[in-house]
Amino acid sequence: MITRQPTSIEGQALVFILVLLPVFLFILQVVARSGATALFHDRVENHCDRRILNALAIEARGLENLGRLNIYAREIIRARRAIDELVKVFPVLIPTQLALQGAQILLSSIQKTIKAATISGFSASLGQLATPSKFKSKIQESYGPIPLVDLHLRDEEGYEGEIGAPQQPELNNKYLAWGKITLFTERFLSWWPTPLKSPDMILECRAQIDIERLEDRWKIQLIDPKVRP
Repeated sequence: MITRQPTSIEGQALVFILVLLPVFLFILQVVARSGATALFHDRVENHCDRRILNALAIEARGLENLGRLNIYAREIIRARRAIDELVKVFPVLIPTQLALQGAQILLSSIQKTIKAATISGFSASLGQLATPSKFKSKIQESYGPIPLVDLHLRDEEGYEGEIGAPQQPELNNKYLAWGKITLFTERFLSWWPTPLKSPDMILECRAQIDIERLEDRWKIQLIDPKVRP
């Protein structure tokens, strides 16, 4: 029987395949795993962004509704102030004065209702919504500010202390919402070989409403998103 001995070149090729093929497969796994990790991170980040943007949209609409009342608040208070002076001379105007005072009380009640509904909607949107089923047990979420105790409003200058006074944002106030999510990476990637381990990540999202006066157009924008291993 005649057997053919492998040449040195064929032997080197065999060694090359046996040594480098596992390395190549390992690198391929690392690259694929990194890509999958980035994909899951993006999905969770989008979830965080949507949660805070939806909450801020509720807050912004509440502020907008309060801003729509401001024109009525100003007119009612100006008219009542004028009547307050005239009634000293013309007592017949007392019913008009009382009607305007009643209008202020009604307006104040409407303002309180809008504020309460806005705060409730904002807090519910951040703190009471369940984690989506696709992320169940894979992330841990926390959001703020919860509870939202007020809308950081003040009586408009010149109307301080009046019942049903027109409202404006506190000076230098920023309407913010933020989220912090711990992403348990391995729970997304449990089907990968065990020797490869990806660390958990802490993801942060943040957004704010840009508005100077309640009558202005408002804008919500994301700011300084972060992720940490």
